[in-house]
Amino acid sequence: MLAISTKTFGEDAVKAAHTLDIVLTNRNNGSERSELAGFPYHSINTYLPKLVKAGYRVAICDQLEDPKLVKRHCKTRRNGTGNPWCCP
Repeated sequence: MLAISTKTFGEDAVKAAHTLDIVLTNRNNGSERSELAGFPYHSINTYLPKLVKAGYRVAICDQLEDPKLVKRHCKTRRNGTGNPWCCP
């Protein structure tokens, strides 16, 4: 399953929105509100270098489960990083 967008949450979303000049929004998780920022997957070659250049470490993960079939966070697997010193 190929993701159609990348997403950041919470404090990471606030930093990404500011660094990338993208919209910061939010979503409700039950009684809690969580910040959210993201961009289309096909734009990763535009946005990923900006995050790395700004000094952020970036991990790229694959979603391994269909979110419609689980009642918790989906399992993920890291498949790469945006920079060589991230996530050994």
